Amino acid sequence: MIEKLSNIVEGWWLWLKLDKATNDMARQRQAICDPCQHRIKSLNVCGECGCFLSAKARVQDEQCPHDYW
Repeated sequence: MIEKLSNIVEGWWLWLKLDKATNDMARQRQAICDPCQHRIKSLNVCGECGCFLSAKARVQDEQCPHDYW
């Protein structure tokens, strides 16, 4: 649980940092998540793990619960 929380904080920090490589990775991951049936569109949250995709997609060590990325 602590690792998950740490990754979420890291994801939001990376969102603020606006690093090009991180943003490119996040854009690619978000493109995979956008049509996913598990995504809660109104909140941009993964319905499987509950993470905010805007943050999760920016953390290199995170992965999709369905191994889509």
